[in-house]
Amino acid sequence: RDLNRCLGVNLNHRFTPAAELAKKWVTQGRLGHLLFVNMSMWIKNRTESAPYFQIKALHPHTIDVMRYYCGDIEAVQCFAAKAPGRKIWSTAHFNMKFVNGVVGGLTGSYDIERGHPMERCEVAGVGGRFVLEDMWRELTFYPAGNLEKIAYSNPTFGGMRDFEDTFRNRIDKFLRQVDAGVSPEDIDGSGADGLAAQKVLAAAIESIESGTVVPVKAIGESK
Repeated sequence: RDLNRCLGVNLNHRFTPAAELAKKWVTQGRLGHLLFVNMSMWIKNRTESAPYFQIKALHPHTIDVMRYYCGDIEAVQCFAAKAPGRKIWSTAHFNMKFVNGVVGGLTGSYDIERGHPMERCEVAGVGGRFVLEDMWRELTFYPAGNLEKIAYSNPTFGGMRDFEDTFRNRIDKFLRQVDAGVSPEDIDGSGADGLAAQKVLAAAIESIESGTVVPVKAIGESK
C-alpha cells in the first residue's frame, strides 16, 4: 500500500466459473438476507511440521472463500485434534461470527484421503442456499420453499479440466487486472485479502491456546 504496488495472492480456490456464479447469486440477492456458511476441506498430508501447520497451510484458502461470500470475520473459536500417530493439530473446527451477523463453521483436516470431492462450501439465506463442490466441479442452488433445484456441473463451467485450472485462472485474472490498470486496492485476491485471512488464522490459534473466543480485530493491535 505504501508503494502503491499491485499484489496478487494465490487464493486460487475461488477463481472458477462455478465460484463466480455463486458470488453473482449472492450479489443479486437470490439468497436473500444471509444467515450462515459451512465450509470444509480435507487432504491427506502426513507432514509433521510445526504444531499449527495444518491450520496455517490449508486454511488461508477456506477462510478466503468464506470471506468472498460473507464478508469480514469478527470473531473466531477454534478446536483442534490430533489423529492417531500425529504430533501436530491435524484436524480442526472453527466457529465464526461475521461482521454482518452471518454465523459460520469451518472443518479442515490433513488426515483424510481425497478420493471424492475434497472441498465443500454451503451458503444459506432466507431466500435459499447454494452448495459448491470442489469449487469448480458442481454448483447447486436450492430456492427456499421450492422443491425444484438448479444444478450445474463441469463442463458447464467453461470446460475446466481439473483443479490445476484454478491456478491458471487466478494468474490470468491478476495479469488482466494489472494490464487494465486496476488500482492496487481493487485487485481481486489482493495482499489485503491474504492478510485478512492470516489474521483470522492467528485468532484461531490464539483460541486453541486460550480456550476462548478471540476477536479478529485484536490480532496485532499490541504490536
